Amino acid sequence: QTRIPSHHIDRARLDEHVLSIAAAEGVLLMRPARVEGIHMIEGGRSELRVVGAGQETTIAARWVVDATGRRAWLARHLGLRQAMPEHPIHSVWARYQGVRDFDSTWLPPGDCDKRLAFCSRGLSTNHLTGLGWWVWVIPLPGGDTSVGVVWDERLFSLPEGPTVAARFESFLASFPAGAELMAGSRRLEGDLHQLNNLPYRVTRIMGDGWAMVGDAAGFLDPFYSPGLDWAGLTAAHTARVISQSSAHAIAHHNALFTRGFYRWFEALYQDKYYYLGDAELMEIALRLDVALYYFGVVTPPYRMGMKAFDVPFSVPVSYPFYRLMAFV
Repeated sequence: QTRIPSHHIDRARLDEHVLSIAAAEGVLLMRPARVEGIHMIEGGRSELRVVGAGQETTIAARWVVDATGRRAWLARHLGLRQAMPEHPIHSVWARYQGVRDFDSTWLPPGDCDKRLAFCSRGLSTNHLTGLGWWVWVIPLPGGDTSVGVVWDERLFSLPEGPTVAARFESFLASFPAGAELMAGSRRLEGDLHQLNNLPYRVTRIMGDGWAMVGDAAGFLDPFYSPGLDWAGLTAAHTARVISQSSAHAIAHHNALFTRGFYRWFEALYQDKYYYLGDAELMEIALRLDVALYYFGVVTPPYRMGMKAFDVPFSVPVSYPFYRLMAFV
């Protein structure tokens, strides 16, 4: 199944679609708005101070769910967000025009047997890897291309330069595939982003009356694009626990996601950047990681519905696979 073509999701359109569904179901939408403060009452009705359209509103709710992404507003407020110094990765990215087509002739034909992937590489997420770093190349609507690098500070750093943009583009020109790929391209003015210390953990993602979902509940690594997986898992399980609203369900939820988060890290990402640049080792890892993703994460919910929507590596049946992947 790793050879089945997949498709990109335009996250801006998806987010707007989900938001419109929520509003149609009766959700009160305040936009733009920001949360200025919270009076948290475990087991009772908490109060949020929200500022929107020049007015401050107080909203009382039995449950407060934080979906603020990397801001992790509630985790910071409760002192539950922690850095992960054992995985010191950083990222820089930008949008470009005129990036070379992956399906054209600039790549040597021996580098990719096109019989193995029945899709256009130019419409895929392509990764270039080296010791301690990897580059993503992602096509966007309208013809732009997102190009970014993630690196482990223990093994790599961007070349010296006067600006982050200059350092980033000097790096892209420093290895053959990057130089070929970006020849003749142009970065969109003002479109450059940098994030340091990408991963972080949240030590507890639910209490009696509050919860965190998506990246607000922690983030590991963008290499396998796990954002929607994590969002779907945390949101679905949070909705189920809220409907039960029992101390046992809340404790089980925290244990499940804490265990799954650490095992996900150990099985997939811990020290991975030490062998990213080794083609033979990376091929072994990629085949194992992606095949078991389809086998253990994607397929069961299609066959068995929500009862198979488990946090990876958190339930007993997945423990041997966690041990296998961590060992490999």
